[in-house]
Amino acid sequence: MIIQFFKKLVTLTLVSSLLINSSLLAQTQKNKNPLLNLESNDIRIERGFEFIAGEYPNAVLMPVKIFGSIQRAGVYHVPLETDIISLITYAGGTTEKANLSNVSLNRKKGSKKEGITLDLKEIIEKPVKENIFLSAEDEIYIPTNEPIISQNSQILITMTATILGIALTTFILSDQLSR
Repeated sequence: MIIQFFKKLVTLTLVSSLLINSSLLAQTQKNKNPLLNLESNDIRIERGFEFIAGEYPNAVLMPVKIFGSIQRAGVYHVPLETDIISLITYAGGTTEKANLSNVSLNRKKGSKKEGITLDLKEIIEKPVKENIFLSAEDEIYIPTNEPIISQNSQILITMTATILGIALTTFILSDQLSR
């Protein structure tokens, strides 16, 4: 009778654990990136906005794009001689997971685009170093630091550990009860 009870308890625990973990996995897949929510035939389009930075009467403004790990991604119309740190400030700053050591700046040079990799962490920490001034139609991408273990892997490890824990507990209890 006690063994029957433990078998039912283990089965109930296992089923509830699998249901909780599978719902967590579905939730993480759904909310992976809230900026990428427009889908059409498996093509995802990043939703962005257009902003005018500050109030500069009679100033000549130029368009620059900033996206990636930034609070408000989009096209910003900023005054000439705006630096990259000011643009990030206009955009609300970076997210917690921003990788400031590997920022990409695509700059138009004639008919071609030139890619430049920037270490903004160094620019921020050492203000003596020359700041990067923007040009019209610059595109800045701030990448995200990727975790060592993805969220899907974490869920899989949790599910496996739960199942193994239940199996080991069942084995030990059935061994103890059979004595």
